[in-house]
Amino acid sequence: MRTIQLDEDYRIEASENQWTLRFEKVGEINPTTGKPTISKNEFFHNTLENALKSYVDKKLKQGGEIFTEITKLQTRLSELFNTINQAD
Repeated sequence: MRTIQLDEDYRIEASENQWTLRFEKVGEINPTTGKPTISKNEFFHNTLENALKSYVDKKLKQGGEIFTEITKLQTRLSELFNTINQAD
């Protein structure tokens, strides 16, 4: 299985039939258990393009200055495509 780490919280995993965008973020320490809370979610897509579009959509909805976020995402996506092209 091929994995593409998009940022600290998101990664894409490829399987034979689909692309899975996975989110995992470690949060605050739970005072009752003494362990950190972990938020997880999975989003299934039929193409890499759709998985990347979903990632961009989710990152932009998290807030921040939209043009700054778009620039960061464009830079990161370019880096990812360069890495993928070099691996093939």
